[in-house]
Amino acid sequence: KAVAQLLLRVLQPKLSSTLLELSIAGCTRAGPQSMERVVELVSDAFNLRRLDLSQVKIEHYKLLPLCDAISKGQTLSYVSLSSTGFGKGPSAFACTCVTTLLQGHVAELDLSWNQFSAEIFSCLGETLAKRKMVKKLNICNCSGGCIDSLSTPVNCYLEQLQMDSALTSLDLSMSHMDYRSALVLEDALQNHKSLKHLQLSDNPLGPRGLRSVLRCMATETNGLKSFDTSGSYGGEEPSLLENEVFNMGDLPGSGSYNLQLHRPYHRALLRMLYRAAERFHLSPAEVFIVNSEEPFHHGTKKKDGTWEVPKEGEVSL
Repeated sequence: KAVAQLLLRVLQPKLSSTLLELSIAGCTRAGPQSMERVVELVSDAFNLRRLDLSQVKIEHYKLLPLCDAISKGQTLSYVSLSSTGFGKGPSAFACTCVTTLLQGHVAELDLSWNQFSAEIFSCLGETLAKRKMVKKLNICNCSGGCIDSLSTPVNCYLEQLQMDSALTSLDLSMSHMDYRSALVLEDALQNHKSLKHLQLSDNPLGPRGLRSVLRCMATETNGLKSFDTSGSYGGEEPSLLENEVFNMGDLPGSGSYNLQLHRPYHRALLRMLYRAAERFHLSPAEVFIVNSEEPFHHGTKKKDGTWEVPKEGEVSL
């Protein structure tokens, strides 16, 4: 009640019109009344530049009105919704909130310490790529349990990174990223010019995942300047007999692969195989022997240089 009363006072026109920053971070006992006042204040404070609601639990029915108010803020450039419960409940509703939130002018967004499903991560990546407004993004510890033994939810976001030309700084620490996630990231950052800083600490990348990160750093076609992988040295080490590990030997990509194309990791593998063939000036049809019961059509290269690959089906190469 005390927070709600304070916010009610700030709602007075003389105060709200001069408000530049609003933070009730850490007010864990702020209730629905307080959130109603926050929504009103974000709508009325037309000079507001920064909003920090981290660690404030937002009721399900208050989230969409809040996202709508944020999206209409013409000067609002920094928003933190860290550890607010964003993403709980039906994924479709959370995707609506994400899409609404990103319609505004926010350039720095902190969504860390929430729980996102694969669908929410896909929506986040697609919307960020379309809007091209957010320059700094923190989604630390948002990737929940694995979809299955080969996929973590954050992989669905990583795959969309190649289309997001605005992002300059990304925090993916504690995202349950393994060597598969690292390869999806490597694939997405091949030609990413704007991303400069990457935080990957406390992920089970393992040696193979760290190699993917180092190759990202060494690639001259992207803009990466710094990365942090502290605490990410342990992790699963795959067998080369699994037919799903990209071979980085003398002949990159050589080997046999069993790909399930609904998986972001396997789609990334296929794109990397296409690029390996390109280095020898060969088309996919000239390089790959396809063993598949169903008809398989190779991906197509778009004008921006990225490969569009099938998202369903299975194929052995």
